[in-house]
Amino acid sequence: MTRLRFPLAASLLLALAALVGCSGPSGKRAPHDCTTDAECPSASFCRTGACVADQQPVASIAGPTTASAHMELTFDASGSSDPDGDIVSYAWSVSAVSAPCDAETGPTDGVVFRPLFPCPGRFELRLVVADRGGVASDIARAALVVSPQTHEPPGVVMGEPLSLAHRCEGAPLACAAVGSDGAPSFGILATGRAEDGSSALAYRWEWLPPAGLGAGTPVVKLSPSASVQSPTVSITTAGTTIAGDWTFVVTVTDGHGLSTRASQKVSVGNRPPVVTGGGALELPHTYDAASRTYLAAGAVSPTVVDPDGDPVELAWDFQSSDRNGCTFGFTGAAGAFSVACREPHELIGGVSRAIALIARDVNGGVGGASWGVTATNRPPRISAVPSTLAFDHGVDDAAAPRSFVVQGMSPFTASDPDGDPLPPVALKMIVSAGATRSGGRQALDPATGAPSFLFWTDVSAPAEFRHADDSSPFSVQGDVADPWSGAEPVSFRVEVRDRAPVMVGPAATQVSAGHVYDGAAYLASARLAAFSDPDGDPLLVSGEGAPLCGTYALTRAGALSTASVACRLPYDVRSGGVPPLAQLLAPQPLRYTVSDPWGLSGTAESVVQVTNAAPQAALPADFAFDAGSCAMRVIRGTGEPRPSTRAGVGSVGASAVDPENDPVVLSWGPPSCGSVAPPASSTCVSGAAGCGAARVTTCAGDWTVAS
Repeated sequence: MTRLRFPLAASLLLALAALVGCSGPSGKRAPHDCTTDAECPSASFCRTGACVADQQPVASIAGPTTASAHMELTFDASGSSDPDGDIVSYAWSVSAVSAPCDAETGPTDGVVFRPLFPCPGRFELRLVVADRGGVASDIARAALVVSPQTHEPPGVVMGEPLSLAHRCEGAPLACAAVGSDGAPSFGILATGRAEDGSSALAYRWEWLPPAGLGAGTPVVKLSPSASVQSPTVSITTAGTTIAGDWTFVVTVTDGHGLSTRASQKVSVGNRPPVVTGGGALELPHTYDAASRTYLAAGAVSPTVVDPDGDPVELAWDFQSSDRNGCTFGFTGAAGAFSVACREPHELIGGVSRAIALIARDVNGGVGGASWGVTATNRPPRISAVPSTLAFDHGVDDAAAPRSFVVQGMSPFTASDPDGDPLPPVALKMIVSAGATRSGGRQALDPATGAPSFLFWTDVSAPAEFRHADDSSPFSVQGDVADPWSGAEPVSFRVEVRDRAPVMVGPAATQVSAGHVYDGAAYLASARLAAFSDPDGDPLLVSGEGAPLCGTYALTRAGALSTASVACRLPYDVRSGGVPPLAQLLAPQPLRYTVSDPWGLSGTAESVVQVTNAAPQAALPADFAFDAGSCAMRVIRGTGEPRPSTRAGVGSVGASAVDPENDPVVLSWGPPSCGSVAPPASSTCVSGAAGCGAARVTTCAGDWTVAS
């Protein structure tokens, strides 16, 4: 357990810090400006404005060198000297050099020393004096020879030991020993008898204070005097120590000058201070950003009462099972304190702390109380957001979308009531069950570092991404925590906005379309208009209009989708019927719609006009054939018939070609005689073998072929 003490009077310990030492050998002055002794270093004093070094005093003993046993002797130290003139203490002692007993010393701290020697022998007296700077003299020694005594000293019977209380009161404060009746005095008694039975004896009382009495000089009065058999005693101090075992020593002397010493113990008791108000403290903490420390501060208001009225010194003590990097301190007013820690777990966690108040009175009585200290934490809060937030969507690839995507910045903000530093609010992407082609992730904005979210789903599953009312299966939850606890999560559902596709430029009122014939039908196609989708969605096209033109398609190039329509008119040339191309060449009015996967659309109207190119027919410039015995030569286009001497049959090679590969209708003009096979008017496939060839039967006469 770590314990740090902070006494309220700790500043007194700094009193010597400003003192400047004197220098120089003993006996020489070292100048140092001063006005009081307190301004001088230890072992020096202020003399006429300068600090001078303290010099060693000299002890001197004056008194007898021989005596008889049981005689009270007087030794005097008044001959001791000090160059500075300030002896303040005397310390006497006696030791037996060759004697069967010890001396009865009595008080040993006065100028006069009155020992009593109860047996003969050789003794040594010693004296040490000290000045007010604490400099002690060398030991002064005196030898004493004590001879035997022929008479017996008086006998003495002492009163029983006394146990007293004490009480401190008044202003200025005074402390007095009190008896059981509360009176500030008590009686002591010694009864002596001389060897001859006489009670005509002399009494002299002295007293010895308790060991370690401490500061202050007690006032002990014996009434009517110290020379009566049973004086009344009062003990008082000026608010300083009074408790302990006092010894009252009486010297009883008979008519022969023989003395006996005895003592009576008087114990002055003390009751310790009583401190109330301890208990457990729960303190909110704060975070100080400037010092980057976690702080807990509080105050306690104890009640301190000393039953005897003693002055009481208070000391505060911090106790911690693991102090680590924490700093403890008091903040001014008594009982106000703070704890500052660098690491959060050092303030709140598996650490036990207590503040103890120790009350010590001037007589050594100790009382106290303690407060267990627990720092508390309030979790952070995430500001509420609307239950649903709308975001535009897009696609992953404008040219070839594979996924729908929706992304946005986090709308969450967090605060901590204790001021704790918080990370950015973490995002948790939630995709409802069943959205098997959907996913999500959190990202950080590269510019600001702020969190953002991204959801996606496959373009083949638009229903997993968005419903017709903009709702979606996605939601976002925000989470944040201080070093000890997390905030209550806050979430919102994602609403995916959708925008309708738009036509890029107006659609032409009339669109021309060429056609072809594939052997089974006349076919035509036309490009109608281009559309773009603000969200990049893949588009669909549908339409209505002329029954021949009802197959629509979209072609995507980059972000644009171009609508087209296909027209078809069935016809089998083998039927021999008149080709129905005129139906396809009639204007084809159309109305069509381009929509995104959720039904938002754009509508346009156009008229498709199918075009037709004329076929081309060709005959040879001239031809001749031999029909049996009749030779005929035909010159095309000359209009000059050649006579034939006899009839004949032959073939005419012609060609018929149509640019759209349409079936063609061939018509032959009638000859002046003879016939044409096939019939004069027939239909055939343009460019096919035999389309345009004919067999001509001739006779004598003129024959003309016209192209």
